[in-house]
Amino acid sequence: MTLDDYIKLFRDECQEHLPWEEARDMEAVFVTAHPRSIYLELAKLRKEKRIPSKRFDKLLTDFYGRFC
Repeated sequence: MTLDDYIKLFRDECQEHLPWEEARDMEAVFVTAHPRSIYLELAKLRKEKRIPSKRFDKLLTDFYGRFC
């Protein structure tokens, strides 16, 4: 998968699990397309268990292994 593919899937997960205001705020991180920044912000969400999705956990782990 490409960086853009991961970003699209992360957007979907954020829109599904977060209030729309927070999902919208995450767009600023996604637009940068800087893998480390994206990972750090999403890791905070995972640590706080804000996105209770096994798919999200797997994506984030794979993303880290590939881009960080």
